Amino acid sequence: MLQVTNLNNKSVAVIGELIPTLEKTDLVSLCDASSIFFFGKKKAKESLENSFNKIETYNKPNVFHFLISEKKKDTYAWQLFKLLNDKKDLKFDFVMYKGNHSFDIDGAAMPLIVRSLKAGGIIAIADSEWSIAKSPTMNPKANPNIKKEYTDDQIQTCPIKELISFYFKNEFIEIKINKPNLRVFKKL
Repeated sequence: MLQVTNLNNKSVAVIGELIPTLEKTDLVSLCDASSIFFFGKKKAKESLENSFNKIETYNKPNVFHFLISEKKKDTYAWQLFKLLNDKKDLKFDFVMYKGNHSFDIDGAAMPLIVRSLKAGGIIAIADSEWSIAKSPTMNPKANPNIKKEYTDDQIQTCPIKELISFYFKNEFIEIKINKPNLRVFKKL
């Protein structure tokens, strides 16, 4: 199982509760701490670190977790690449992907995830309809400086949706579920 999240302490805690039941399942959790500082949630970082410390107490050799630093270029894509480069045979049955919503980070992570998912494996992808334009905090009206960093096309585009249409069209089938912000695919 692979969990990639931008900052979701509740999902880390839920994953932590599952660990005692894991036997041969690999679990990797990659959490991007940069959003903690973007949203000013220092207590959330401490809570997330506590969840990871709890996970460490289970001492399972097949469980890996990374709290990505707040450095701008230290991303879950980089950490996932390092992990997969070190453990070339590591494959996942399930991936929960709630990424950064940016093409530069998610565009680097997505091919790694596609490559590391087993045949028959499932990937659940959150927020495929998100865009900067639709974001209540990042849209140009709420954050006029955003136009200094992104083109109009990048502001309007849903990057995760574009990555899905690029990477998931041939070797995946979509599993229809009744969750508006979640798309699920099975690798053929």
